[in-house]
Parts: sequence; structure tokens; C-alpha cells
Amino acid sequence: MRISAQAVFGPQDDLDPDDAVQHERYQNKQPPEPGKQVVQCAERACVSSGTAQGLAVRPKLEQKQRPYQKEPGEPVKLAKREFGPAPSRGGVVSAGRRGTMTHVPSFRDGLVGASRALAWLVLLLVTFFGASSCSSAAPQGEHPVADFGASFAAERKFRPLLRQWILGTPTERQALDRQLELFSERHPGDPLVRLAQVLRGFNAIEAGELVKAKELARDALLGAAGTTRDLATLVVGAAERRGKDYQAALDRLLPLLHKMIDAYATAMLNEELVRAAIGAEQWDEAVRFMLVWLLEASPGRRAQVVSTLRKLLAEIPKPRLVEELEGRVWRGAASEDRLIAKLMAQQLAIYAVDEGDTRLANDLLDEYGPLLGRYGEQVARLAADLAAGRVLGKTVGLVLALGSAELRRRSADAVAGMAYGLKQHHPKARLVTRADDSGQPALRSALEALAAEGAAVIIAAIDPKQAKQVVRFANEQSLPVVLLTHDQRASHQSSPFVFLLGEPAQGTVGRVAQTLRSQGAKVVAGLGERVAVQEGEESFGVGVRRGCAPPPSLAELQAEHVDGLVLYDGSYCDGRAVELAVRLHASLAIGLGVSALNMGRLPSGTRVLSAGVFPLPATLHPTQSDERLRHWIGEGRGRPSWWTALGRDAAVLAGQAVQNLNTQATVDAREVRVRRAEATAALGQARASLWTSASKGFDANRKLPRVITVMRPGVDAGQP
Repeated sequence: MRISAQAVFGPQDDLDPDDAVQHERYQNKQPPEPGKQVVQCAERACVSSGTAQGLAVRPKLEQKQRPYQKEPGEPVKLAKREFGPAPSRGGVVSAGRRGTMTHVPSFRDGLVGASRALAWLVLLLVTFFGASSCSSAAPQGEHPVADFGASFAAERKFRPLLRQWILGTPTERQALDRQLELFSERHPGDPLVRLAQVLRGFNAIEAGELVKAKELARDALLGAAGTTRDLATLVVGAAERRGKDYQAALDRLLPLLHKMIDAYATAMLNEELVRAAIGAEQWDEAVRFMLVWLLEASPGRRAQVVSTLRKLLAEIPKPRLVEELEGRVWRGAASEDRLIAKLMAQQLAIYAVDEGDTRLANDLLDEYGPLLGRYGEQVARLAADLAAGRVLGKTVGLVLALGSAELRRRSADAVAGMAYGLKQHHPKARLVTRADDSGQPALRSALEALAAEGAAVIIAAIDPKQAKQVVRFANEQSLPVVLLTHDQRASHQSSPFVFLLGEPAQGTVGRVAQTLRSQGAKVVAGLGERVAVQEGEESFGVGVRRGCAPPPSLAELQAEHVDGLVLYDGSYCDGRAVELAVRLHASLAIGLGVSALNMGRLPSGTRVLSAGVFPLPATLHPTQSDERLRHWIGEGRGRPSWWTALGRDAAVLAGQAVQNLNTQATVDAREVRVRRAEATAALGQARASLWTSASKGFDANRKLPRVITVMRPGVDAGQP
């Protein structure tokens, strides 16, 4: 509410002698002149009374024309706002909460008398700070009290300081700090000192002096309920928020919500609540306070509030912002509700464009198109890419598999290996990932998203169940893909765009399982996540399959009459699996890349598959390990798993395939096909030193050749 200085303070003349007489009568506790009507405040309500104690207005002052004075029954207008009927002559008018005319607070202890200056000061306090003693945030049962000067000299000195502070800029308010301090020193014990200290507390907040701000507001915070204490609460809450004690700030400031009237105090309170909620990661509360801030913003500050909200929404994580937007009704809603939904949708549009999130772009376009404004065109273009595909040079994609704990671990290792391989050999290449965690629809979406984000080569099939759909997608899109596992129903031989980096389980697990059977094992159990899709585990000699995390119990395997154990390629089985074999008196065979085992502590007769840098020695040392691992070990990294090695090899070869592509993104269908064909040819020709094979790259059948031997630790030459 904007009010001119003339309207607030009236003519800027000095107090006349009669005012001083009235003030002296108040100081001496003399009764008022008879016939005066006064206003009294009871709990949460104010009424006019006849001749009693309270605020009296002299007949001389009543006869002077005031900007707000009207005859009884007429509407009262103040700064072009109507406040209802005027009080009877002798009453006092003030601006109450949210533009409603209320009352002027009574003096504490029911003392008598007030000068014209005091009446104007009351109006000023109520108008600016917005919480009169009858509308304070005081707890139920506690009577709010307004602070007034104990002396005429204090009132007269404080009035111009308060006026300048209210109407001043932040710089001008800081300049008043010393004068407010001197006032406090010269009028110790005066009730107005608490208000002066609170004003200095606001100055300290703006200057970043948080401890000083709390100290200045302390006395007012411990004082009686009322405007001054509410303002002190705002100062301390703001200091707590800026000191990153977000929850304490929320707890302190929340009771003030909707109880500040003035635009300055209201805006500061609402902004502090929003920032405190974000700091405390209470995202739903942050959005709620944002809406309140919009609703209570004055028209002149609305554009500034919207600009600040845009920046604050960027601090809310994308998934939580999506949840908050999905929970809002914006069609046909009030303008503020629609505006906050619009700001949220536009921030999500920024996320989608910056991250190339085509799925989010498509959802935004379908559900919130009218809210996107100037972001709509970019989002529409990105959503179109989802269907048409594009190529962005030097981009490699990876489909993660999250369907089980072991698949999630495989995915994490594959990402680590790919990141390492690209960093070491193709630092300018870009890696993008998408997750498949719920079957075919999610896998299809992940593949489409990677293609739309510009991936010229996609690495997939961490879970062998993905392979069939990945091969189908590669054929549809003429997009080269690298399979990390094998599905005999959809092999690399079925498509010119599919390359097999992994090894068919028949040649690894099947091979050692048959070896155990030839040695007399009748029931062979396979431990770990399956590495291939087969019609039945029996197809490669495994009759029982169990996981490694946790491993099966001894009793469970005994009940199945297990007498042979095979640890699948790349499984995360550890020493417990070896202990099971010992206690079962079972033969033990270990697939490719089971790196968690200590190869120096295996039972006699154990068979171990060897390929590339695997099996790893018991102790990794840069000078004693395979030279291909020296840089990895030298960086202090742990033992690489089979999936780390597959990810690293896939990245090195795919990086070569994309390194010479045009770096300019394209969505032109013909150009996309040309670049994908270039990447396919380059992938077939890529050569590098690999961890999972002694070969350097794919053969003419688009499969990585791999020589696999069965070794006996401690027996065969060169074994760890």
C-alpha cells in the first residue's frame, strides 16, 4: 500500500503548546477532559466507548481537516482504497490487516492522553508494519501491546527517524543506523528503543551481520506480544535462514504467515519462507510459499517477484519439480495458480532442452503446451527428435539395466568403465545414459531417447533379456549397437548394425559345467545373474541357479544334492561361494572376470576361465600386473570387474567410431542415415588394446574374437 508522506504525517508543522499540555496531563496520569470518546482494545476486538481512559482527540484537532477525515457513515478513503464507514467524531482511524480499517491500539495499563504527533505515529506504525496490537501474531490468550514513547522528547526525536527509515532506500536506511543507535543510548528504557533496535536489526541483516542482527532483536523478541516482537521475529528468522539453519527459520517464521500487512515486511517474510523451505528440501512447502508470495505481492513488485521465483525454481531438483507440477490443477485456476504452474513448466522446459531430455519434452508438450510460452518451440523441436532421431558427433549412448541388485551393480561398473575408457582415449566424446527398469516399454523409450539425444553408437544388453529388442531397434533405425551379453535368439548375425562384445555363455559357463560333469558331478549349480537367455539352464549343463547376493545356504544346496558349483561370468560372488564348495565337497569352476575372489586361496582342482587380463592376480601392483591395467592401478582404483572391463572396451571402440563424425547436430532423416552408416563402418574397423580379449577389434562377423582357456590355479604355468 503506497501512501504519500503528506497523507501519513499531515502538515509538517511543529506541535503546538496545547499538544504539550495534553502530553503533560498523560504523564501526570490526570483524567481526560469530560465528553471525549475513546477507543479501547479488548482481546482480539476493539470498541469505541464514551468518556473513559484511552486515546483522546482534542476538539481543536477534530476541527482541522485531515486527508482521511469524513463525516460519520461515509466511506473512508486512504490512498485510493475504501475501508468502510467512518467512525463517529472523536474516534481514531487506522489501516488494519489487508486493507481493512480497524482501530488504534490503546496505551498499556490504560493510561490516558496522546498528542496529535502520537496519533500520527500510531497511524504510521500500523500502516508500515501492518500488525497492530489487535492483529499481532501473539499466541492465544496473550494480549498484544503496542510500544509508544514514555516521553514527549522521545516521541518527537523518533518520529522523523522512523519516517526516513520507512521511506528510505536500503542505502539510506544503513545511513540512519548511527542515529538510531544514538537514540537508543539517549533514551534508555524507553519502549521505542526496542523498535529502534529492530530497525537496526533489519540493517544488520542487509549488511550480512547475522550475529549482530540477532543481538539487536533480542530484547524485542523477549518483550510483550505485538508489532515490534513480530518484526523482531522476522529479523531473527531471516538471520537463521541466511546462516543455513533452515528448519529453525521455518519454525520461527511460519506463525507470521499472512499476518504482515505492509508490502516490505510481507515480501521479506514470504521470500525468507521460500528460501528456508528450499534449503530444508521441503519442496512442496517451497512451492506453497511461492504461491503465497505471488498472491501477496504488491502490483509494483510483482514482476520482480516473478523474476526471483524463476531463479528459485531452478534450485528444486527436476524429479521433484515434475511431481509438484503434476499435482497442480492449472486449467481454469486463478491467475496466480496458473502463473506458478507456468513458471514450473518453463523451468522443466529449460531442464529438458539443456539435458536433451526428449521424454520430458514430449510430456511437457502433451500436458502443459499452453504454459511453455517462448520455450514451446524448443521443446516441440526436441519432442520431434524423439520420433525422428538425430546424430550429434562424438556421442555414445548406454542403456542401463536396473531390474535387480546384480544388474544395477553391473550397470554401475559398466558406466565406470566407459567413463574411464572415453576419458583416456577419446576425451572429447560425450556419454549419455538412459535406464531400463520395467521391461519392454521402458527399454524402447530408453533407446528412442538415446537416439534422439544424438547417440551415433549405443551400448546395450547388460541384461541379456534386452538383446532381442535392441537388435530390432537397430534394424529399424539403421543405428549401430554393441551388445555386452548374448541372446542366441537375436544374435549379432541377424543384423548388419549389431556388434557382439560379450561372450556366448555356451562357450564359457557351458564349457566349465561340462568339464565338471565329465569329472563326475551330477548336479551343477550356477551362482550369479544369468549371462545369457537360454531355453533352459540345462542347455549348458546347469541344473540349479541361485544368486550371489546373498549366496544360497548350505542346507538349500544340500537339499538339491548339488555336487558342482559354477560361478557365472562377471558374477559378484566372493569367498562365501568358495566356502560353500568346500563344505559341500563340490567341484568348483569360475567363469570369466569373477574379480572379487582371491585366486591364491581356491580349493585344489578348481577350474578358472582365462581371457584378456582375467583372472586378476591376488594383489594388483602397477609393475607386476598386466601392462594394460597399469594406468588404472596407478590411479589407485580398485579391482576392475568383468563389467568394468566390458564397458571400458566398448567405450574405446565406440569412441573411435564417432570421433570423425561431423560435430554439427542434424535431424535431417537422410543425413542421420548417412552418419549412422559412417559410424557402423568405423566401428567395424576400430582397433585398440582391450581388457577382455587379446584381439584388437571386431571380426568380419561383427564379433570380438576371444581365446578362452580353462586353467587350474597353482598348477598351470603363469597362473596366479
